[in-house]
Amino acid sequence: MLFVQLFFSEYGIQNYLKLKEIFASTAIQKEQLKEKNQITSKQIRWIRNQPCYQEYIVRKERRYAKPSERIYILNK
Repeated sequence: MLFVQLFFSEYGIQNYLKLKEIFASTAIQKEQLKEKNQITSKQIRWIRNQPCYQEYIVRKERRYAKPSERIYILNK
């Protein structure tokens, strides 16, 4: 009876192995998110501290131009 309970109960070995697998995949996701967070933090620091990078972002994403410039938008 103990053998059956050990393997097939709610707190048995099968459930333990599933939880161990979930824990491992969660740890991998955590590391990936840490790396992504570091990259995003670095970009935020660049945007805050580099005026030329701020201008680059505004020109690229908002399509802003100086009064003497023209913007050409090419559709693919």
